[in-house]
Amino acid sequence: MMLYQRWLDDAARYWECFSLPVKIAMVTGVLALICAVAIYGWMMHRWRRQQTFIFREATDDWLVNQVIWPAVVYGIVPEKQLVHAPLFKYQHPEYKRLFIRQLMAYRKSFTGNIPAILRTVYLRLALHIEATAGLYSGKPGRVQASLRELSGMGVWIDGPFILRLTKSKNERTRWLARSHMVQCAPAHPLEFLEEPNEVLLPWQQFELSRMLMVREDIPVPLFEKWIDPRYHPTLISFALRLATHYQQRTAVKVMLRLLPVSVETLRIHIISCLGQLQVTEARPLLKGMYELETPACRTAILQAIDQINASNRQGHHGITILR
Repeated sequence: MMLYQRWLDDAARYWECFSLPVKIAMVTGVLALICAVAIYGWMMHRWRRQQTFIFREATDDWLVNQVIWPAVVYGIVPEKQLVHAPLFKYQHPEYKRLFIRQLMAYRKSFTGNIPAILRTVYLRLALHIEATAGLYSGKPGRVQASLRELSGMGVWIDGPFILRLTKSKNERTRWLARSHMVQCAPAHPLEFLEEPNEVLLPWQQFELSRMLMVREDIPVPLFEKWIDPRYHPTLISFALRLATHYQQRTAVKVMLRLLPVSVETLRIHIISCLGQLQVTEARPLLKGMYELETPACRTAILQAIDQINASNRQGHHGITILR
């Protein structure tokens, strides 16, 4: 700090030695240099934006006309078209990232076999190598970026390591690894839900359910294994919701076994699931529980019995039966 102050004092003393024309010339030169740097920076920024726009247009045209359309018509990805990808004309890493983002956006926008076609393009152009290396990075930000990219492109790599990431101490990394496993694992997409004290927040249940429901390339897991009192109530609720959605009748026995639980919200959920699954054998049990239950459970019982009766076409309502 003292050296800096001494330098300022020397500069001020030397400045007083210059004549007025010299001072004006020096100030003008500094201002001209600043203006030149600012103009150059603005021109470079404008040039980069223009190049980015040109690259986007070229990539969109190539993907639609040279990849997607021939693949839809002929059912294959033309190998000769891959060497003409705009990516090879722009060697800067920024354009590579932009190209990958466009592939991810296209995969998200299209349905049918087009996402699989774009995944093939991603792999054949070896764009997954950098993301794969990023998984093993010691920087959480890079690991998370790699998980987002691989999930967006539907690429599954190193299952045991991904399973370890689902137990990461970093909350963001842990969630992204779980999302990646549900979206991309070729089998057992919910393998990470094995801890008895595992807690699933409502938004996590919704997101995992949504991601699992769009998977059509794997068998649906049997959710009865998680309808067990040794698991946390939030995980049991998640399993109940999915077992009901997929109409898994094999889960009815464990639902009936778990019905006398002490947690009221879980009891209401089980009663509701039994009604939606229209389990006829649960009707006597529900009628016997009615008088001993809370008002919220009674309402759920009435609705469940009404749904069961509707399946039998008896034309009676739950409240009529209870009378």
